[in-house]
Amino acid sequence: MAVPFMIGALAAVAMGSPGGHLDQRPPGTELHLDGRSLTLRSFMCYLLGYLSFLGLITLGLAVGAGLLHDTVAAWVPTASFWHEVVRTVGALVLSGLLSFLTVTVFWALYFLTDIVNRT
Repeated sequence: MAVPFMIGALAAVAMGSPGGHLDQRPPGTELHLDGRSLTLRSFMCYLLGYLSFLGLITLGLAVGAGLLHDTVAAWVPTASFWHEVVRTVGALVLSGLLSFLTVTVFWALYFLTDIVNRT
């Protein structure tokens, strides 16, 4: 559900925000990507693009796990070592993706509410 809002925020930052303060470098350490300095607008676009991509990947894997659960459960016996391996790996992947998503959402909210609105 959050992915459309992230894409909307990406579009708003990329095109809609007037003023020159977004085209300056962000406060703090100089940010570089591929040898060029990033402006606040380009950094926010990369951050929100990564967040949208990560949200889509998490959504796709969660839907795929829900659809494939019965098939994988039929292949793997319930009392076997492999059943626990599949459950543990799935839980670790989901936990990792959700933690990446949570940290990145907090970074994006911080930049969108505090850094971008500074004059």
